[in-house]
Amino acid sequence: MSHHGEPGDLRIRRTRLALRAALLELIEEKGFEAIIVQDIADRAMINRVTFYKHYRDKYDLLEQTMRAMLSELPQGVAQLLQSPADNAVYVGLIQWFEQVDRHASFYRTMLGREGNAAFAARLRSYLETLVAQELEQAQIDDRRQLPPQVVIRFAAAGFLGVTEWWLDQRRPIPAQEAASHLHALLLRLTTLGG
Repeated sequence: MSHHGEPGDLRIRRTRLALRAALLELIEEKGFEAIIVQDIADRAMINRVTFYKHYRDKYDLLEQTMRAMLSELPQGVAQLLQSPADNAVYVGLIQWFEQVDRHASFYRTMLGREGNAAFAARLRSYLETLVAQELEQAQIDDRRQLPPQVVIRFAAAGFLGVTEWWLDQRRPIPAQEAASHLHALLLRLTTLGG
């Protein structure tokens, strides 16, 4: 890493993390719609001018937060792909539910009835990647009647549905249990039509 302009970069990163944390806290407390930029700036202990140096408005901040949170997900999965696929995907699922658990209000806001379509779509494509990895690893013979694209889309939609149910019901079962149910379903699905 170059030490060029690092203090500035660090400051920018700190500011952005503070704004992201402020947004997540405020979503927990009063819901996204009720938040104004001044609230976010106050919570992050910066002024509004600084906020607007980084983001156009609260929607822009939300969009960037979404991106950041989704990009934080796959690392764990990627690291674990050295071990058997099975285990990697299972651990990926646990990490997924744990992250949803940690930021439940955020995910409820994003996936709920008045949710954010762009977020749901981006999330679905992340989930489809997870499922595709599982499918590639599954031992499948050539007589499969089901096109992988269909299986992948179906599984990702089910995955989102289960996540939404888990959030709606205020997380009635532990993250690990939700992950293991979903994993069992995915495993069954990957052997369908074989």
